[in-house]
Amino acid sequence: PRCLTFLSLLICSFISKVSSEQFTFEFFTDNTCSTIKSGSGGGGSWSFESDQCNAWTSTIDNSMKVLSCSSSCICFEQSANSASCNQNGNVKETCTNTCHEDDQGSWLQMRDFSGCGGLQVADSDYSCACTKMSPN
Repeated sequence: PRCLTFLSLLICSFISKVSSEQFTFEFFTDNTCSTIKSGSGGGGSWSFESDQCNAWTSTIDNSMKVLSCSSSCICFEQSANSASCNQNGNVKETCTNTCHEDDQGSWLQMRDFSGCGGLQVADSDYSCACTKMSPN
């Protein structure tokens, strides 16, 4: 029984990692997305997995969970003041080829992105119903 349990956990872990994709998410100071934001306003650069709750702390706890993605963008829910993705967060979007401003004055962009596993949809089917992004 112990061997079977171990084997099941090992297989589940392997399957989980195969469907997961890692990417780097960054907050910037302006629309050039060239200077990473830091200091009391939070910000920075973090590497995340696409298939799990990703927590980080800048000046407060934050967490994000990917909802869907295309070949170059992710739609995600960010929960401020929570490290567990269990609050009704703000839906935001970040892409590899554009610099998007959220309504807190941070500019968002990601890099090192090659998809989001089972959450990825065709570019023509992708959409993100953002709740906390500044209009472009």
